[in-house]
Amino acid sequence: MNDGEYRDAVNAARMALEDLGTSWATEKSVVSTVRDKRTLDQWLSLLRHSLFSLASAAAHNDEVTKAITWYRESALAVIAGVSELAACSRHVI
Repeated sequence: MNDGEYRDAVNAARMALEDLGTSWATEKSVVSTVRDKRTLDQWLSLLRHSLFSLASAAAHNDEVTKAITWYRESALAVIAGVSELAACSRHVI
């Protein structure tokens, strides 16, 4: 992060998400649950899937993802989201 390697920092956040395990509810199962019936685990699973999708752009090098410019603020937002998810998931999942 401090050396301006924002893409690498976001990619590291994606790898941290992988380290949180595979016991997350699937997107399909959560979306098929009525919103006011979703558990905290389900809401956190949606956050995990969204963060993973966003952070995966830093790991790819196709025409679309190469055009993404990561800035300090956007990288910090992804890292903060992953950090919060990790903090919450220890208590729920």
